[in-house]
Amino acid sequence: MISLDKSLLAQQEHSESISRHKDYGKYVGNLFIICFNLKSPLLSPIHQINLSKNVAVYPTHSSSRLFYIIDGFKVANKIFTKNSIQLITTQDPLLTGLLGIFLKWRYKIPTLIGIHGSFFDKRWIREQWINPFLYLLGRYVVKKSDFIRVVSRQAKSELLEYGIHKNKIFIAPVPVKLETFSKYNNDTVQYLKKCHAGRKIILQTSTLTKTKNVLMLLNALHKIKEQAFPVHLWLIGSGPEKKNLIAYTNRLKLNNDVSFLGQLPQMELVNYYHAADIFVLASYNESFGRVLLEAAMAKKPIIAAQYRGPLDIFSDRKSALFFNPNSTSSLVEQIVHLLENPQIAFQLGVEAYNDVNRRFSYEKNIHKIMESWNLSVVPQHLI
Repeated sequence: MISLDKSLLAQQEHSESISRHKDYGKYVGNLFIICFNLKSPLLSPIHQINLSKNVAVYPTHSSSRLFYIIDGFKVANKIFTKNSIQLITTQDPLLTGLLGIFLKWRYKIPTLIGIHGSFFDKRWIREQWINPFLYLLGRYVVKKSDFIRVVSRQAKSELLEYGIHKNKIFIAPVPVKLETFSKYNNDTVQYLKKCHAGRKIILQTSTLTKTKNVLMLLNALHKIKEQAFPVHLWLIGSGPEKKNLIAYTNRLKLNNDVSFLGQLPQMELVNYYHAADIFVLASYNESFGRVLLEAAMAKKPIIAAQYRGPLDIFSDRKSALFFNPNSTSSLVEQIVHLLENPQIAFQLGVEAYNDVNRRFSYEKNIHKIMESWNLSVVPQHLI
């Protein structure tokens, strides 16, 4: 397995990512994980981290991101020399995917490329100067891979339109331990509510990037405030757009109505989900949207952009509300609808909870991941 997940290197006892990869290891002989990371001048490099008896992580300790591929290839060569590898699986179709393709050619082993984002969305391509080049790289890797794992039916449809054969595509979302998000500290939740007493709390949890459409959410909040609805917005997450978003918040004179809370550990995040009244995901580029599952486990009414990930999760259209991601008034309309109809909001939260519990159990998605591996090549050892 080739990964970008730095949390695998943290060696934290309660890390969800570490726990999930250890669970993957229960279904295979050995799981070797190469993790791209940068060398730290303050820490001596650790060349192997054993998560369990048969799951090990190998950091690249690269001096620059430009050397991820070269360093990853060197680490892989050492692993291949000592072990029999049957399958290469990668986190994305970009740098990890490119390394996977190189290893496929070198060792004649099939590759399973993971796609968790939308690399075909035109707005994503325009977001940064480098994205058009990443788009071309992603197209190349997808074409050269043996199999592809996506997280939603909508994502599979995009690949089919691109010309990828249906037998090469597996749908398997990343497993999430949902029960974690139904447990909270009631004293903390009540305290958070009291901090904004008399107001309805709207929550969005996401990275602060352009594709998460936070600007539209701020504009919607401004219009809702003009209609004299007492509301407060929590934004949880960090990202390159944070400074711009804070400046825009001040320009709209919403600085007392918006809290930028940064990245929160899961134990704290759960309490914010339960303290909020409405959960919004304004993103116009969401291939899946695991935060929607987390909000559903807190029984929160959910409003999401009418895009592939949210539409796939709430396919019955009865357990969430949707808005046009190109229309601020569409988002305002849905938020106001829930503010004016608390009983509908409550029922929507219950429906979301029941729907997600029924369709997205942790064990079910672990088995889907394993099925994608087994159907690629029945593995005894994986990288």
